[in-house]
Amino acid sequence: MIYYTYFFCLFFFFSKMYNTSEVQKKFFLLFSLTSLFLIFGSRYYIGGDYYGYMNLYNKMAIHGFHYGYKQVEFLYFTILILCTKLGLGYFSVNFLLMFIFLFFYNDYINKFKNPFFVLLISLPIIFVPISINFVRQAIAISIFLFSIQYLVSGRYIKYLFYILLATMFHKFAILYSLFYFVYLKNFNKIIKHLLFVIFFISTFLFFSFIFEIKFITTILVDKFYWSLQVYTSEMYKDLSPKGGYFRLGMIFLSFFILTYFRDFFKKYDEYKLWYSAGLLMIFLTPAFFIYPFLMSRIIIFVFPIVIFVFGNVIHCNRYKKILNINIISLFFVIYFFIWLNFSPFKRFFTPYESIFFL
Repeated sequence: MIYYTYFFCLFFFFSKMYNTSEVQKKFFLLFSLTSLFLIFGSRYYIGGDYYGYMNLYNKMAIHGFHYGYKQVEFLYFTILILCTKLGLGYFSVNFLLMFIFLFFYNDYINKFKNPFFVLLISLPIIFVPISINFVRQAIAISIFLFSIQYLVSGRYIKYLFYILLATMFHKFAILYSLFYFVYLKNFNKIIKHLLFVIFFISTFLFFSFIFEIKFITTILVDKFYWSLQVYTSEMYKDLSPKGGYFRLGMIFLSFFILTYFRDFFKKYDEYKLWYSAGLLMIFLTPAFFIYPFLMSRIIIFVFPIVIFVFGNVIHCNRYKKILNINIISLFFVIYFFIWLNFSPFKRFFTPYESIFFL
């Protein structure tokens, strides 16, 4: 618990000093990111998926590089295989993946007026429950957040390239391609692009089937079909992850704030993206009670709406006595410890252990 408390205190202290010189800001940010890299990158049997990922790493020792090309998450498996072939060990994989995550995430938080406050609210939103639990999802999310700059500026080719890159870490990142249509202003162009995508995919799969290119059909059809079967299986129908309820509640709260202060948020280019993301989650909420396991995974990819809303709302002049760094920081600290206390998987997060202090 001391590590989590350390980060909350560190980021809160730095967030109160964000009016310092640029040199000091850069130093504080470098120190913050280095601390995150060293502590979360050195985790030792921490995270619900730790055992699964470690077993997957061990299996990669018997596979060649060609195996990575047969996976949707091509880059993730390539990293695993490369590390096993070089004999770097599983701990090196955690450091490498944390570095990739922070590399893209750092670019995004630097666009906020107070990046240290964003780091603070990111602790219970993306760092602890996602980056050290759902590693592949975390990297996919950070790449998406990095790519937003290209979406809002109309550089759609670059945006779609980074979304493709994100899917090579986790296939569910393909959901982010939907936001491309949100930012297209010409309705006729939207229809044309949708028809082109449908035609391209249909033609691609058709010729793959005709010429029996099993490599392609295995990746694009079998893998997604298998995943859909797993996430919608009857054996998981009664499984409703408590973390999913917490995250869904935070998404709804963020969407309410986004809507209530829409005049303030409309000045941000990302407003339309997160507003549409909030509407999407409202539309998909009934599915959460039908396929909770599937929806708990989809919710993760929309969860950064919390970071955008709370990272900016402190600069709104309305209700400054409530919506300020002190109150919101306390809110996220309470939220984190309540979540940790009620999580049925809290044993995977506490006590936190690092390979540096075993």
